[in-house]
Amino acid sequence: MDKELAPGKLPAAADEALGRLLSREDRISDLIAFLAALDPEPLLGVLGLPIQRARVRREVRLDGQAGNADLVVSDEAGPVALLEVKASAAQHGNQFERYDAWAKAQTPPARCYLVALDGESLGAPDGWVTEPSLARLVRSWQDSSNPHAAWLASAAAGIFEGWTTQADGKLGSAAGSIVGDLVARRMASALLGVSSNPGILTRATRQSGGGAAMVLAWLPWPGQPPHPTAWLCADFRSTARDRPAAPWMLRLGVEAGTSDKVPAAQARVTAHDLAVTILDMLTYSAAQQALRQAGEEDLAACLRPRRGTHDGLRRTPDAYGLGEWRANAARPGAAARHPVLFQDNLDDGGYRIASLIDVDVANLDRHQLARLMLAALGHVQAKVLHGAGEPPAPAGTKVDSAPARTPAAS
Repeated sequence: MDKELAPGKLPAAADEALGRLLSREDRISDLIAFLAALDPEPLLGVLGLPIQRARVRREVRLDGQAGNADLVVSDEAGPVALLEVKASAAQHGNQFERYDAWAKAQTPPARCYLVALDGESLGAPDGWVTEPSLARLVRSWQDSSNPHAAWLASAAAGIFEGWTTQADGKLGSAAGSIVGDLVARRMASALLGVSSNPGILTRATRQSGGGAAMVLAWLPWPGQPPHPTAWLCADFRSTARDRPAAPWMLRLGVEAGTSDKVPAAQARVTAHDLAVTILDMLTYSAAQQALRQAGEEDLAACLRPRRGTHDGLRRTPDAYGLGEWRANAARPGAAARHPVLFQDNLDDGGYRIASLIDVDVANLDRHQLARLMLAALGHVQAKVLHGAGEPPAPAGTKVDSAPARTPAAS
């Protein structure tokens, strides 16, 4: 074998090209199926499947409405294992539940594996196996008797291991579209583990249309009891899917949701009424000052005013413009564009309005980014707790001690 192409050793340009090739989950599944076609023994060994002859199929159409599985391993008697590969995306709808039901209906039941980059469960049902990780599964072929499988598996495993390492380092050294998704998922987990904010909710996702990574965090709008359909919200999103080192964007604001008694038009009014009480806390300069006062000078120095904004706002607040928008906001079909903040119209009818602040992430790691997000959200929460007035709950809304819905993540 050519010494320059020894297992695990690729020229830089080839390494980058292979990373691009493997940046989609369907291609990763194709790789696993290809390796298994060359030599199935490593796959059976790493999965602990006690079968002699195996067939590995891609994009298997399952019975009924279960959908298509990434990979299904079968022996002469039928399916024995289902593998779902996850590198960047979360589950689609209730696919884990559907796959789980299909697997349990087999005789005997098939075993389900969630193969993620670093062994995450990602909400898989009880009983699913989350080991091996993707890198470990692919590296199981590095000692294959088939030299082609051994070389390719070693090179691909190196790519996966590189992504997980980059996700823990400074983003200035990160490359590849998958790294941003890993950073967002690890940030979301870290934020959930902060004991000082037991009410926090988080989710890592991707921007609409399969775009760049983003992580969202919500805190209930403070009150006794908390507001039933409104949250303080921060979202932190990459601006370039294939360049995680490019500046990210921090958005601070309010999200209001819908319920059986609160239509989308009322959600717009609620979000607006709450946000106008804290507009001065949503700006770039206010967030930067709060970070400095908290002793986070390194984080404050990475904030930048978003080009084309007025201190992070769409335009300088104007009482007349705000009042005019408010007067029309409750009408069904009213224009959603907010005069001061930037909006997201959510799939469930909810409404999110926020400022835009650029963050130079090159010298920051995911731990610092989680601190930045938490500090920014906490600074807005402090404003509500110590001085900002709270408009009354929407008419017709029953005020409970818990929100009527969980915030959207789209």
